[in-house]
Amino acid sequence: MGKDKQLGICSICGENKELTFEHLPPRAAKNDRPVNIQDHRHLFLLSNENSYLYEKFSKSPKGLGGYKLCESCNTGGNYANDYAKLVDEAFPSVIMHRNDKSVQFSLNIHPLNVLKQILIFHLCADQALGALREIIQENNFILDRHQKELSPEIKVFMYATLSDKHRMFGVATGLFNFPGKVATYSEFNFHPFGFILSLNSDPPLDSMMEITHFKDYNYNELSTIDFELPLLNVINERMAFYL
Repeated sequence: MGKDKQLGICSICGENKELTFEHLPPRAAKNDRPVNIQDHRHLFLLSNENSYLYEKFSKSPKGLGGYKLCESCNTGGNYANDYAKLVDEAFPSVIMHRNDKSVQFSLNIHPLNVLKQILIFHLCADQALGALREIIQENNFILDRHQKELSPEIKVFMYATLSDKHRMFGVATGLFNFPGKVATYSEFNFHPFGFILSLNSDPPLDSMMEITHFKDYNYNELSTIDFELPLLNVINERMAFYL
């Protein structure tokens, strides 16, 4: 096995296969520089076994990502190119509004393609648990480019961010930003965007833009989308917490 491959559970099909390194987001979406990564071993003092890792980080010289997908489930340019194009065209608008509380712009995109790529982020974040896999892949939503049916319990929300703190969290249930109200989320962010996937839950902030309706478009259908996103400061690795 090559040094760029590892055995593991594929985030999409759930089978134990040879996995390759997946850039999350795609390398072309400004994810081409080394990043520092913290996971639960660095954030929580669980036992003496991880005490030497607590409050430290690991470095990924390839950019943010991991060994997440098998070769047959790697959709490659089917969706990644559309997401990278969105990032490239939206980034100047986010930079221009960096001192504001929100950012607005309109772009011609392939909404369904973009949504499928965003859901791949969340599937990869949830790789170890696999809780999302059965829900999203019930109708083969990712691998069937033309599939538009998505479980009604899933909602996807979007925000803008220029933070250098990145989140890649699988499904978890907790109080989050809702005092006394339980919610279930997965979260992925890498500038200039962040995404909350909720399961039968309201978004952590009402100002987040819901993009679940992107599923109603056809594969490769081009449409002008008006974006109005809160510009949030992700200051730590705590899910659904912002300034």
